[in-house]
Amino acid sequence: MKTIINLTQHRATSEQIAEGVIDLPEVLSSRVRELLTFDILPEKTALKERANNIVKLLDMYITEEAMRTERPLPKKVYVMLGGAPYLMRYLENALNGFWYYDIIPLYAFTERVSYEETQPDGTVKKVSSFKHAGFVEV
Repeated sequence: MKTIINLTQHRATSEQIAEGVIDLPEVLSSRVRELLTFDILPEKTALKERANNIVKLLDMYITEEAMRTERPLPKKVYVMLGGAPYLMRYLENALNGFWYYDIIPLYAFTERVSYEETQPDGTVKKVSSFKHAGFVEV
């Protein structure tokens, strides 16, 4: 099973973990969340800068893990991406431009599951949930 590093704003689900997704340590994960979150309309330079900073965090994590586990640096790295669509193009470009690793971006594919719940007062509430169904490689 391949290891997939989570570069999204959300913790991996149990289904994703079963497929090899690992979450970054909280100190790195919180920084990735900050970089993926936009409170104002971003300009192109900000998008490029944030994408490059996410790649630097990924490199830091991979390097630290290799040192901690005393394993060589991997040549192929799978990452789960997600966030604002206008950032993903820049993030994919930054990942592809990283010289040392062959980075494979993946996007989670989810099935939308809807069902109805009858409430104690007789009304019916529609509930939607998302079920992990695999990854799309780009």
